[in-house]
Amino acid sequence: MLESLRVPNASLLPCIHIDPLKIEFKCNLRGAVQVQRTLMRGGDWDLARKTFLEVEATDPRYISCRELLEGNTPIEQLEEFRQLLARLEQRGEARGMKTHEELRRYMLAVQGLYRQISDAGKLMTQSELGRCKYGGEINCAVSRDGILMKTDDGNHRFAIARLLGLRSVPVQISAVHVDVKYERVNNSAVASINKFFLDMQCAYS
Repeated sequence: MLESLRVPNASLLPCIHIDPLKIEFKCNLRGAVQVQRTLMRGGDWDLARKTFLEVEATDPRYISCRELLEGNTPIEQLEEFRQLLARLEQRGEARGMKTHEELRRYMLAVQGLYRQISDAGKLMTQSELGRCKYGGEINCAVSRDGILMKTDDGNHRFAIARLLGLRSVPVQISAVHVDVKYERVNNSAVASINKFFLDMQCAYS
């Protein structure tokens, strides 16, 4: 049964390859929906979406992407650094970091990742990086109306892929709305969802 499939799952395709510039929307899987590990998810999480025009104008990870790649802006002046620092000062931590120096090293690591991807001209899969191929990719989700949307995992990689105009990047579909329409294959939940994944890859390549 599709309802019982959990992700990551060794029976499912670990990733598909898409053109990141064809993704028009971003959504956030929050609260109870976010902690679920099932692939098929109900609720209204897919309705609260932003266009990428809005995301790239407001999200500090996307705003700071070009500046980090070019290296012309001091780390402390980056929008992402300033927002993380404000969170650190307010809550005592930001993304698990508790000091100004930890934040600075984190941003330098992001900068290194950007330059590495720029030099390679591609994003490698987790498998190509020598890691477990089930999980760890840029995450996407499919709305009830069949739209592939970016979720809140893997934004730095997605930001640099869009900035560089990469035409093919690996993504993992980690959530599909229960109301989405898909073709049933041989009475097999796994075969059905894997075909659905490949259909999404075709539509977004």
